[in-house]
Amino acid sequence: MTIGSNVEPLTRRRSDGNVYERGSTIEGQIAEAITLDVHDLVDRARIRDFNATGYLQEEVLIYLIRKFHRSRNDSVVDSLTEVLIKRSAKHINKYIEATIDRAYVDDAYRDAIAVVFGQILDTDSDRCDFAQVRFWFWLDRLLPKVLVPYWKRQTRDWETDSLDDQRDEAKQAELWRKVEARIDHSDPPDLRAINNEALGILEPAERMLFMLRYYEEMEIYNKDPSVMTISKYLGISDRAVRYRFEKIAEKLRKWSEGAS
Repeated sequence: MTIGSNVEPLTRRRSDGNVYERGSTIEGQIAEAITLDVHDLVDRARIRDFNATGYLQEEVLIYLIRKFHRSRNDSVVDSLTEVLIKRSAKHINKYIEATIDRAYVDDAYRDAIAVVFGQILDTDSDRCDFAQVRFWFWLDRLLPKVLVPYWKRQTRDWETDSLDDQRDEAKQAELWRKVEARIDHSDPPDLRAINNEALGILEPAERMLFMLRYYEEMEIYNKDPSVMTISKYLGISDRAVRYRFEKIAEKLRKWSEGAS
């Protein structure tokens, strides 16, 4: 059995109104792959060495999974899905383990796989078109949405913890100004210079907060009710968030002094 040779274009539009476009390498691999016998295609997809001749990029696998899913060829879909899961499992687990307590990792991983492939297999929608353009970037943007319920579960007691703190508001505001200055200028101009070793000293929930604030650039508080903030995102007060950031800043300060 051989597949037809026409590569279907993407249809989803970017924010600037233009339709997403695959790179020439991806287009070329798809054009070649869909001319193969399905057995040869699956063998090609199972090549793990990305430097090897015949290696199919992840974006190509998504196109093929959707194509075979539409034609109801479940055996090929299952084979290609297994390949993509094996390629992305380590990446997904690493992302989850960075911000989720160990007790929730397995459940979060199962939820992540369900959401990722739920979008890929949704052939009535073009919402995962970007996954055929930049798969890993698309994946990293999707995973936080999966983890929100787990992040909220980890923060249920934060409000109580912060209320137990007896410092007055004026003193806390002054401490927070010091915290902001300490983190914002820890390694300018790029906060991503806070390397894995530094983040490794933080608890999963602390790394989650740090990522929301400095990777996702989400504010802690904003008077505008339409602006999403960390406190709204997690359903806790901005005071509770600030209290946690004080602890984060103190840990990073001690790490920095020890590393210098």
